[in-house]
Amino acid sequence: PDLTIEKANEIFDKIETEKDIADLFAIVDNKAWWIEDEEYDFEEGTEEHREAVERTDMWFALSDKLRNMIFDILKHEGVEIPDKGQIVVLEPFMKRNGFRDGQGWWIKE
Repeated sequence: PDLTIEKANEIFDKIETEKDIADLFAIVDNKAWWIEDEEYDFEEGTEEHREAVERTDMWFALSDKLRNMIFDILKHEGVEIPDKGQIVVLEPFMKRNGFRDGQGWWIKE
């Protein structure tokens, strides 16, 4: 919960293994969805709402970069990435790296 986007980006820059990608993806993706809810705490058009949207966008941007790294690994393994329903390829990757899908949340096994 105390991880900042700046620290998450520092960790991203030091990724060395597939497991590193999965670990950071689980944390970042979970956090992105968790803080996204903050947007609804503020009236649209206010400074607070704009800042909440900006924070959410930064977390989802990092999540997308990590997801794309996962997809690159899977493509090299011959896995076809669907346009929709991508959980069907993400789930086995995350499972082999110690996570399970807990109905939208990545849970460490």
